[in-house]
Amino acid sequence: MVFFPGCVIPNRYPGVEKAVFFTMEKLGIKLKPLEGYSCCPPPGIMRSINEELWYELAVRNIGLSGDLEVLTACNGCFSTLQDAYSISGGKGNKIRHYAEFLFRDVGLEKIREKVKKFLPLRVAVHYGCHLVRSSTYRNVDSPENPVMIDRLVETIGCESVYYRTRMVCCGAGGGVGAGFRDLSLKILRRKMENFPNVDCIVVVCPLCLRQFDTRQKDLDSHRPIPVLHYAQLLAVAFGLDVDQIGLEAHSTMNDDLINKLIKGDAEEV
Repeated sequence: MVFFPGCVIPNRYPGVEKAVFFTMEKLGIKLKPLEGYSCCPPPGIMRSINEELWYELAVRNIGLSGDLEVLTACNGCFSTLQDAYSISGGKGNKIRHYAEFLFRDVGLEKIREKVKKFLPLRVAVHYGCHLVRSSTYRNVDSPENPVMIDRLVETIGCESVYYRTRMVCCGAGGGVGAGFRDLSLKILRRKMENFPNVDCIVVVCPLCLRQFDTRQKDLDSHRPIPVLHYAQLLAVAFGLDVDQIGLEAHSTMNDDLINKLIKGDAEEV
């Protein structure tokens, strides 16, 4: 299996990539970097402008993997690579998202067996737009009421707290975050209007991570909530030191969450 990191993870949140490799190693899964890759490219920008170029670049990236499965920890990359692979006539589970691979192939029981420190945190799960939609090419979970990430966080001791807007877009994708910042902030505000009292937000997409991490400060009368990629949480649960998951790159981090991550709970919850 090869890892396709995309653009945001290595450039903005390299701790996520480290966490992915650490957790896969602990699970006994051999993972190596994909050499010579380019941008996926993004489904919401490139595909809407030049679908032929979008397809050719995606197929090139897939071709670099040879006969190996491609693992990514980004919803947008998963969307592009999975769609292009399906359009090209590809069959089977060649393109894998980190979260769905853990849930479907590794399994919750094996993940729980590897936990060294349970994390009794209250978390708000955000699925993002491209992980489960469209269901035409991504039959990984219910597109309207998915449970995959909820179960993954619960397996390491977290409580997934329900909130009404959990399936609402964060406002970053499709070029909105870069080109229409006022609209992007409006979408984020709507997303967070009904957020519960939680220790952190858990995502499985680095672009969503960046949106929550950098734009919350622009919301009036709002106390920023820290956001983590699930791989970072899982790495801590598996024994990686908290100072090794790249929290220095996060804008909304606070001491309360860091202390809870460091302390954890050795007992099964």
